[in-house]
Amino acid sequence: MGVNLAGIQDAIISVSQVDVTNGALVNAGTPLVKIDPTLLIQNAAQFQSQLTSAQQALTADEHTPSSTLPGAQTQAQLVSALSVEVNFDNNLVAIAQGRTTTLTAPTSGYVTGLTLQPAR
Repeated sequence: MGVNLAGIQDAIISVSQVDVTNGALVNAGTPLVKIDPTLLIQNAAQFQSQLTSAQQALTADEHTPSSTLPGAQTQAQLVSALSVEVNFDNNLVAIAQGRTTTLTAPTSGYVTGLTLQPAR
């Protein structure tokens, strides 16, 4: 089985275990899948760069005055979204550095769009 991974062009990651189903409610940190880390290890520098960029954007948005424009995302929404991105990127870096093989939920919510396909 494989999972498409954003950040690596046309990447298919080998999945050895799936711990969730579509519609499942998960908390941040809940194990989602165990993966073969080979491709992530090969792209460790890219994931570290993504993490650094996300952390910088989070820090900047945490110190930016809130927008009062109609329809604009609130400061809290931006910070929340960037926090999720930092959590996800931290998980990818941990996998790329060989500290884990488990991809975890970066935030609480429902699992949607889970599609599994046999490896080719």
